[in-house]
Amino acid sequence: MDGSYLVRMGPWSPGGELSKNHVAVQFYKDGKLLKSYSTFDLVKDPKKIERTVNHYFWRGPKCKLESDNKFILDTIDGLRYVFDATSGKIISKEMINKAEQGGADDR
Repeated sequence: MDGSYLVRMGPWSPGGELSKNHVAVQFYKDGKLLKSYSTFDLVKDPKKIERTVNHYFWRGPKCKLESDNKFILDTIDGLRYVFDATSGKIISKEMINKAEQGGADDR
């Protein structure tokens, strides 16, 4: 990417429930928000989130920007999203196998 685009991960998600108000990932161009996804948008099985005293984990082990402007993001419930980092649009969504999911230590 040429520096005019930014992929921003949301802060720790407070509480113990998925929410449309909890930012998961946002995509920007030249400082302007293109697309935003909440934890509620991305995680489809809320029973899989890992709770702590004051926040929860929703991400899986993979979170990576590829050289072809694809942003790959795994969720804790085994979904892998591939986004176009220049628009924020979801290119694909698929279940990943358990070996690829890793564990909490991979975050």
